[in-house]
Amino acid sequence: ETGRWVDLLKAYEQLLAENAAPDPLLRQKQKAAGSLAETLTPLTKYYATEMGNRVCYMAMQIHGGVGYMREFNVERHFRDVRVTNIYEGTSQLQVVAAQGKLLGHALEVLLDEWAGMEVDEPLLPLHAQLLEGNELFKRATDALKAQSRQMVDYYASDLADMAVYLTGGWLLLKDAQLEKRKLELLRVYLAQHLPEVRSKGEVLLHADPAGLEAMEAIL
Repeated sequence: ETGRWVDLLKAYEQLLAENAAPDPLLRQKQKAAGSLAETLTPLTKYYATEMGNRVCYMAMQIHGGVGYMREFNVERHFRDVRVTNIYEGTSQLQVVAAQGKLLGHALEVLLDEWAGMEVDEPLLPLHAQLLEGNELFKRATDALKAQSRQMVDYYASDLADMAVYLTGGWLLLKDAQLEKRKLELLRVYLAQHLPEVRSKGEVLLHADPAGLEAMEAIL
């Protein structure tokens, strides 16, 4: 999905460069594609690299001590994956890159578009759960936006996680609408991640400055 919006952005930019006369509609499309590309790109790197680290960590645990030895490839994967959420910007910098767009409601253009999808009857309960997630995300965004800059930075990763889980859920719903075998995968994904969306939404709606206020004592 991220790649699609990056490609659209480049296509609109090329069309604008080739068009001698200004085209307001094309300019509007280019601006919209740019906003989504800038929102999704850091979220994709954040999620993919953190998940890569999580998968390799679990693989190491499954192998146990023998996985720590060089006889098994999991040892190399475990070492190699660690740099992915550091180079080209750490995960924290990816969150910083995304937070301005998220607070500006840039992602909600897509969330609202997906919310209007017509889905088959077996998907309706799951669609309804994602709709609830969308509304909670919007409320949490507004709540965080009203906080101080320090509070925004402190809680930005929770907002990024909500955005990632909801985006993944909607994309899987689209897959399940086209390919019925994806339905069970969607059920599992939502069962795992929607509780996290609700949890992080509650954290943002009731953001507590205790961690910031006690920073010196904690350190």
